[in-house]
Amino acid sequence: MIQSGFLEGAPFKWVGLSIRYGLVDEAEPHYQEIDPKDGELPLAIEIDVHRLLGVSEDEMAVVYRKTALIALIHAGEKYHLKVNRMKELLAQA
Repeated sequence: MIQSGFLEGAPFKWVGLSIRYGLVDEAEPHYQEIDPKDGELPLAIEIDVHRLLGVSEDEMAVVYRKTALIALIHAGEKYHLKVNRMKELLAQA
């Protein structure tokens, strides 16, 4: 995230990402206001828990990685940040 330049020019200092277990895979995260005290951008995104049942640790890691990248790319595009590297990583996942 740092090496990609994602945070350059961002109105926040860091991203707090909550991945919620549910029944749907959300295509975009839910946003809360940027915390003026510490600069956090709180994001939350839901994944379908059924995708995690009976899978290997490696397969589970891929689900979490893709979900995190989807949320970060969405936030980056919303705030006009550099997301090219994250898009590359998502395409490889």
